Amino acid sequence: MTTSTKRTFGNGSGASNDLFGHYGDKAAAIENTGSGAARLAEFFPGAIPMHVPAVVKRGRAEEEHHIEALIEFGTAKEVIVTCGVPLEIGEPLSISSPNCSLKATAKVMALQVGTDKYALSI
Repeated sequence: MTTSTKRTFGNGSGASNDLFGHYGDKAAAIENTGSGAARLAEFFPGAIPMHVPAVVKRGRAEEEHHIEALIEFGTAKEVIVTCGVPLEIGEPLSISSPNCSLKATAKVMALQVGTDKYALSI
């Protein structure tokens, strides 16, 4: 007898439409954006859509570079931002929001390269 680890989602036989509960709305929001950030957010189950301007700083204090970014998704521990500058996985950064509600140091955990923007999970 063979067993399968695949699961059936949707309206197929034995599948429930309520399988995702309130996460179904999040999945629909992610699918509708179609951006690199949305594709990256699929790997972070608790990510919720948001739209928060931010500044990402890279480099040492004496030669620090400020990069305008947009926080598009967030969890309790990660944010997914888009910016127009390529960064490296593991690169140390600091990120802050203009209203000072966010000020943290982090490292790039994942990248999604798009046509004109880079999506980063930090």
